[in-house]
Amino acid sequence: MKKLFLLAVFASTLLACQEAQTTEQDSAASITNLPETQATSPTANSEIAAAEAMRATALEETDTLGRLRQSFVALQEEFVKSKGIVPDVGDVKVTVDEKHNLRIENKLNGHTYLTVVKVADLQSKDNGMMLLPDSETRKFPGLNIKVKPGRPKAQLFKDGKLEKELDFIEFSLKDRPSMERVVPAIVQAMNIVNGSN
Repeated sequence: MKKLFLLAVFASTLLACQEAQTTEQDSAASITNLPETQATSPTANSEIAAAEAMRATALEETDTLGRLRQSFVALQEEFVKSKGIVPDVGDVKVTVDEKHNLRIENKLNGHTYLTVVKVADLQSKDNGMMLLPDSETRKFPGLNIKVKPGRPKAQLFKDGKLEKELDFIEFSLKDRPSMERVVPAIVQAMNIVNGSN
């Protein structure tokens, strides 16, 4: 009788262990079979996508021209957003040529205005950059960037003819957030050509 009792206890224990193992396998299978979007949070997915996008658009440290051009993308985008809002902003095209000249072309009221200045000649330190806040007299925020002393001045062309040379460049954008986005990008560009970044 004792043997039969021990055999029954052993059989029930074995059966209980098998049921527990089957339950664990079923729950593991259900977790494994979750769709990928449920297994990770939307925040994690967006962070992964952003990191992959950054890696895809990252430029080599030695690609100075590519990095310069990338730095001025923000300025181009903010000029587009300012068109029709800021009176002196028309169809603006911002480019940087192989000699690292910043070229800001503005087609407005039937005329083409072009500002050309070498990025390395722009002054970021010693009050070289000055924000021009919007006020009653100045409706839109602006930025004034001086040319370094002793360097070639910024050239301003109108319809292909040199109109004047100035020791600064200046422009306005639609609002302060636009300016807050552009200023660090321009400083970054200056640092790139001056070897600080």
